[in-house]
Amino acid sequence: VFADGLDPRAAVAAANALLDQIAPRFED
Repeated sequence: VFADGLDPRAAVAAANALLDQIAPRFED
């Protein structure tokens, strides 16, 4: 459920940015 005025695409972009920070830790 998204808050009023929140662009779902922005939420996806934020999630992808977070994954980009976390994922490399598990790739080694």
